[in-house]
Amino acid sequence: MFLEELQENTEGIVQAIRKKDADALEKAAHSLKGSVGNLGAKRAYGAAYRLESIGKEGRLAEAKGALAELEKELGELEIALNKLLKKIDNE
Repeated sequence: MFLEELQENTEGIVQAIRKKDADALEKAAHSLKGSVGNLGAKRAYGAAYRLESIGKEGRLAEAKGALAELEKELGELEIALNKLLKKIDNE
C-alpha cells in the first residue's frame, strides 16, 4: 500500500543521511517526491524536493533539518489519507 511505501522511502532517506551518502539521499528523495507528487501533496513534494536538492548538491549539513520538515509533512499527509480511507469505508 502507498503508506507502507512512504515508510520505506522515508527510511531510505534516513539511512542515506546517517551514512552521509549524498547520492543515495538524492535518489531516495527523488523517489518519494514522485510518489507524493502523484497525490498532489504539494508541501510534502516541496520537502522531498529540498532533500533531493541537498543530496544532489552535497549539502548534507542541511539534511537533518530538511528531514524534520519532510517527516512533519508526511505525518500530515498520512492523517489526511487515513481520514479519506475511513470516509470511503463508511460509504
